[in-house]
Amino acid sequence: YGLVRRTDQIDKSTTIKFVFLSFIGSALSTMKRAKVSTVKGAVSEVFAPFHAELMSATEPSEVTSATVDALVRELGGGAVSDGRAGAAAGKSGAAAEVATAIGGRHNDVGAHKTKAAVMAPPQPAGTAVSPAVAAAIAAVRKGSGGATWVLLGYEASGTQLKVESTGTDGGESLPAAFDPASAQWALLRTEHEMGSAEDVVRPKVTRFTLLSWVGEQTPPLRRAKLTTLRGEAQEVLSPFNEEKLNLSSEAEAASALREAAAAAAAAC
Repeated sequence: YGLVRRTDQIDKSTTIKFVFLSFIGSALSTMKRAKVSTVKGAVSEVFAPFHAELMSATEPSEVTSATVDALVRELGGGAVSDGRAGAAAGKSGAAAEVATAIGGRHNDVGAHKTKAAVMAPPQPAGTAVSPAVAAAIAAVRKGSGGATWVLLGYEASGTQLKVESTGTDGGESLPAAFDPASAQWALLRTEHEMGSAEDVVRPKVTRFTLLSWVGEQTPPLRRAKLTTLRGEAQEVLSPFNEEKLNLSSEAEAASALREAAAAAAAAC
């Protein structure tokens, strides 16, 4: 995890922007990956406040000055620098506000206000989806036609969710459906009967699991938008019982499915 400071020049005003970086090494063990979501929440609180987040980089080449600058520009900035040229000017103006924010006396960073929970993905009000996406999700919710999972991705423009694939096999074919060069989200439905085989009536327990996928070949600029994209996908696929974060290989996805099945069985 890292924090990058950038000086953002907008017209004649200079503000300071901070970008939080999260890195998941490609050789990180499956067990440690399973703990990423828990650990990341605690770590991001330590680094807060920040303006933007570069999520789930897996190679050092993905964490570049150009990528960070592009992310800052998306916030509405102009010319961006690393801030070293004016470092000797002391804590005045925007820099003083940053120092105050980090000291915990208030959360003003430059010209922006942020909260300690800034790392939480944005939750847009009523994210619009196509009829096809809505129908595919509804089928999984209801189990219509035996539907057990739906996989969503984004159009090339990066603004509209689309259905990538669906299945009726309990998720068996889902790991192979993930695209190694994309960010995708899947909703999985699992069912288990309560009680024992001798019981006359055995009510079913239904659980939903959200699987967040970031393929190892996902372009850096797309990774830079993951915070926003993930927030929208989460809203569309909510509610769910648990989430499996940052899956990047078929093996990890298969392991996440086994864990989801075990959790459903344990709930019976």
